[in-house]
Formats: sequence, structure tokens, C-alpha cells
Amino acid sequence: MHYLKYIEEACAHLRSLGIDPEVSEGFPVTEEILHEAELVMQMPLPHEIRSFLMEMGDGFQLSYSAEPITGDEDNQFYWGINSLGGIVSAYSDLRDEMLKNASGSGEYCDTEECKEESRKRSKWVPFYGIGGGGYTLCIDSGEGEGNGEIRYHDIRFGDGHFPSIHLASDFDALIRQWSRYCFSEPLWDGTDKHGDLVSYCWEKEGAFDWAPNKFRQEFDRKSKR
Repeated sequence: MHYLKYIEEACAHLRSLGIDPEVSEGFPVTEEILHEAELVMQMPLPHEIRSFLMEMGDGFQLSYSAEPITGDEDNQFYWGINSLGGIVSAYSDLRDEMLKNASGSGEYCDTEECKEESRKRSKWVPFYGIGGGGYTLCIDSGEGEGNGEIRYHDIRFGDGHFPSIHLASDFDALIRQWSRYCFSEPLWDGTDKHGDLVSYCWEKEGAFDWAPNKFRQEFDRKSKR
């Protein structure tokens, strides 16, 4: 998948709305850099993350002010996956925490259900929302059912609290779906105010609803306005 195509299409739509998006190029990434990261992680990076970093660079960001549409100067949108260093560090922290739970030594994970969920999440690789308080989007890099799916992880994970909302079948699908809305944030239920996507996943189960009514119509590139 060529990710730049979706980013360029989103930027073109934003310009048609009178919004001037800013694109910050990432630092070039080599196979050597990716290999070093994988040695630290003790596992291969998900291939979509590898592809994204090779194409877009480490630290790529798309940002824009939605004020021309929303009238709110504080409506600033920033999109791009986290840095490679952040991904490596967050994965190590999550893996260590989940393996601790699975072994029965976790402070807040005593049930077998929680331990089994922890074993699954020890294979999740955080890539978005890192540094935002422990609420992240992850790629399930485990084997078998669920492999490649995009999932939400909540730092409050523990007995009785492990929401498992599913955002997309894979990373590429996430980019396709989100770019349709120019990487804008969803609207809080029943309001015209944007809510951070990761925060929007709090307490939710099942599949994330990418329906157009969850986003401002103006940012929907497929909307027949």
C-alpha cells in the first residue's frame, strides 16, 4: 500500500475547504535502523509499520487547523504514527506488564480471563497515542485469530476492565477508513464537538463505528454535499 496517496487525497480535500494542511516529512528510515529496533523488541515489526516508516519516514506528521470549518481556533488536528523509538519503548513496557499479569504476579490481574487476555496483549504493538497517558492503538502481532487487527489498549487494564474495541482489520484498513475523514477526530456522541479518537474508545466494546455520522460531514471526502 502506498500511504502517501491517501495523505495527498486528504490534503487535497482540506484545501478545497479553505484549509491549508502542513506536512512534516519524517526522517529517512533504513533497513539497518529497522533491524536494530527489532533486535531490541526481540520480534519483527509488523510489516505495515515497516512499510509506513520506509515510505513516510520516522516522525512524519500531518497537521491542520479546522477553524475555517468549525469556527474554533482550538480545533487543531495532528496525525501520524508515533516515532519508531516510541513504538519500541511502548511495546517493551506493554509486553513486560502483560507477561507479568499472565504469570500471576500482576497486582490487578487475578482471574484466568484477565491472565488469558494479558497473554494475547503481550503480542500487541502500540503505534498511536503513545505518551498520552497509556491509552493507545495497537496492532495485534500474535499468531492465529486476530493477527494484524487494530485494537485499543487502556492503561487501566485489569480484572473486570479490559475493553477490547476493534478499530480495523489491519493497519492499511485503518489508514483507508480514517483518511476518508481527513484524519479528523470523531464527534462525541450526540454533540458537534470533536473527541480524541483514543479517548473516544474508552469503555467501548465490539467494533469501532466508522459511519459518516460519527464525523463532521465537511471532512468526509465521499460526502455528496
